[in-house]
Amino acid sequence: MMISCKKGDAGPAGPAGPDSVFYSSWIPVQMTVQPGDTTFAMTIQAPAITSAILNKGSVVGYFLEGDAINITDSSIVDANTDLNLLQTFSVGKVELLSYFEDLTNQVEYRYVVIPGTIAVTDASGVVQHYTADQLKKMNYQQAAQILKIPAK
Repeated sequence: MMISCKKGDAGPAGPAGPDSVFYSSWIPVQMTVQPGDTTFAMTIQAPAITSAILNKGSVVGYFLEGDAINITDSSIVDANTDLNLLQTFSVGKVELLSYFEDLTNQVEYRYVVIPGTIAVTDASGVVQHYTADQLKKMNYQQAAQILKIPAK
């Protein structure tokens, strides 16, 4: 007796593994004023930020000012460059705190979660290894190109 098996359809893709780079969508900034203060705040739920990432990897935040057409657009800036803004990362969330300006409807925000070390293949086919700290020091255009993150 011969049994014939037919290959089934592929199932849905699973969640990213622990060694994968994760980037959020562009999130419209909607801040609330802190009672009795001129401080504006926003909390973003970020389940990709785990204690392992905080201990061994890195999280980087970016602002999109206006509408970027491609990743070379200069309207994408590192959120750390704004001296009046504090961004903090903790397990499961990102907190933005602006001391003098309400950024509501002015910018969008994206965070990138980077595990300890990332191996990527460059244009010539050579595998390059980048640490989370090296990627954190890159501007958005460099990191987006290496990690294949779309501008929009």
